[in-house]
Amino acid sequence: AYERLQRESSREIARARRKSETLVQELQAQAEQIEALQAQLLSQGDARLTDRLRAKLQRQTEQFGAERDAMQRTLDKHKKEIILLNSELSRAKREEERLRRSVRQTEAELKMAQRRAAASQPGR
Repeated sequence: AYERLQRESSREIARARRKSETLVQELQAQAEQIEALQAQLLSQGDARLTDRLRAKLQRQTEQFGAERDAMQRTLDKHKKEIILLNSELSRAKREEERLRRSVRQTEAELKMAQRRAAASQPGR
């Protein structure tokens, strides 16, 4: 009777072990499926977020596009003005230098004329 009880309990234990191993395998498979589904959900969430951000960017671009274009035209206009002013400044500097040379030459000629005049005056 003891041996029979021992055999039956051994069989029950073996069945329980097989059953628990099967359940462990099923749980592992389910855990892997859950992880895969979570990763898929996260990627879909990222895709949805990306789509929302793209739509927002498009709305912002449309909303502020005209303003940006106007600012760009104004900027271009100011750049042209700066180029013209720099060109005018450059011409003015060249003219100033030309006038300075002319003044120096005229002063030199005046000194020469004064020396000649002084040399030609008899009383000095």
